[in-house]
Amino acid sequence: MKVRFPPILTLILFTALVFVSFSGLASAGVVTMDADAPSPIDGSESEKLSDIMLLEQLLRTSSEDIEDTEKVGAGSESPTAQPTAQLSAPVLIEVIPSFTVDEDSIYHLNLNRFFESGDGDITYSFYENTQPVIVELYGNWLVIRTYMKPNWVGDNDNDDISIVIKASNTAGDTYSNTISINVREVNDAPKALSAIPPQSLYSGETITLPLDGYFSDVDSSLSISVADEGRMTASVSGNQLTLQAPYNWDGVTEVYLLASDGMYAVSQRLTVEVLPAPMITYPERTQLHDSDSEYIEFQDMFSQGIADIVVIDHPKGVLVTPTSTGIEIEASSDWKGETSEVILQIKTSDGKVQNIKIVLEYIIKQPMEFLLRNYFLGIFVAVAIIGTRVYTGKGSSRSPVKLENYRHYKPKK
Repeated sequence: MKVRFPPILTLILFTALVFVSFSGLASAGVVTMDADAPSPIDGSESEKLSDIMLLEQLLRTSSEDIEDTEKVGAGSESPTAQPTAQLSAPVLIEVIPSFTVDEDSIYHLNLNRFFESGDGDITYSFYENTQPVIVELYGNWLVIRTYMKPNWVGDNDNDDISIVIKASNTAGDTYSNTISINVREVNDAPKALSAIPPQSLYSGETITLPLDGYFSDVDSSLSISVADEGRMTASVSGNQLTLQAPYNWDGVTEVYLLASDGMYAVSQRLTVEVLPAPMITYPERTQLHDSDSEYIEFQDMFSQGIADIVVIDHPKGVLVTPTSTGIEIEASSDWKGETSEVILQIKTSDGKVQNIKIVLEYIIKQPMEFLLRNYFLGIFVAVAIIGTRVYTGKGSSRSPVKLENYRHYKPKK
């Protein structure tokens, strides 16, 4: 073992030994001897001399390291055993309390607050008793992520999880402590999944769209409502969206769906294109006069069955009444008789729509009745006929007067 004496200690020892040596020499006196005579050194003087020699040796080695050896047995030497530093094991200085965290959250815990080791750094490790969360270690920080499960359900023991923390030093000494964590259930907001694809339908047509796969909520039932821009007739029943296009409009509009769990809500927008319904013309013209009526049957035209007949347009003075399989057309007494059209939309049993155009043609019941009813036209025709007869000479029995037969009469004087 190497020993180093501090300079101040060396100085103190030197002073003490010098003082003792000089005191002894002063009391014994000084002896002068011949060179051939043996040195009469008694025991006390020998002890004093050895003290001085020891002091000189200490002075020579005070600034150097010296090695300590020890005799072991006869004629053999062995180095002394080197002492080993003893590291203290990590200890728990504060009990890690149980705590509660919310579902779908992240919690950070500084482990250095709870463990300590007097000589050396502490390294941490862990293992879980249950696996419903994500646990990570970053140095002395324990990170707990509770959003691993889609939904945390229940208020029983399944809500508690345990994590065992192990603190170790470089010598391999360890101390373990179990952390108890309660995870509190919270309401999960609904989510919009895949976007609802654009829809198209004919004017007057009705379609139904299932909403499965477009909204989701892991812990609540959803209530879905719908709003539009005023063009469509839209409604939701259960998980079915119903869209009905207007009969006399086509174009593009938007429909908005809102899914709510009572606390949170999420929306989606749906684009709807309304196309003009295909149009066919009824093969025969319908001839009517005023106060006349006609019934047209469509059952033979639509073998799949007729679900509904809607009148889209008709002329003024004509009453059109749909029935289950056809229409009744009735002209009023003041119908002017111009050629016009009736536009119908027939919806078949399979949900398809078809527009039908029916051409109405007015016929005159009696010519004289027509003239009397149209008296201005009658007067004009009568004047034209009379004027024509007068001009051609067919309007009188008298012959026309010829100018060349006229004689000039001269009165007598």
